[in-house]
Amino acid sequence: MDASLIGSTTKVQSICISPQEIKEYAEAIFIHNGIYIGQNTAIEEGYEDIPIPPTMPIVFWKSIHIPWLSTLDGLVHTNQSFHYDQSLLANRTYECVVELTNVVEKRRHNKRMTFFEHRLLIYFQGELHGTAFTTLMAMEEGVT
Repeated sequence: MDASLIGSTTKVQSICISPQEIKEYAEAIFIHNGIYIGQNTAIEEGYEDIPIPPTMPIVFWKSIHIPWLSTLDGLVHTNQSFHYDQSLLANRTYECVVELTNVVEKRRHNKRMTFFEHRLLIYFQGELHGTAFTTLMAMEEGVT
């Protein structure tokens, strides 16, 4: 991987998550909290709408074309973390961009592992609401 790609960003992608998507995601990861199912419960708990579960921005990636990863097969998700400045909520359109922050190559025996470190920046009305940090790994065998 060409290290000059560090700092590259994707095109901005608008993403809006529906209450139904939140409910399905919460059920899929076995979160049983009423704030992710009903707007009334979320409002009673102090939210303006149903909050997006803390790990859900990982699914935002499926909506974003990431050119530097488009030719790679068999990526493995190795690490993730999240930081929020504001709660992410249903029915809001967020402007999202992925930035490549680092590329690290490691060699072991006849394998080359390339780690791609990213951050997903999530904006609402021009204000940063959240950042998701994600590392993906590509492995190439038969490297000498």
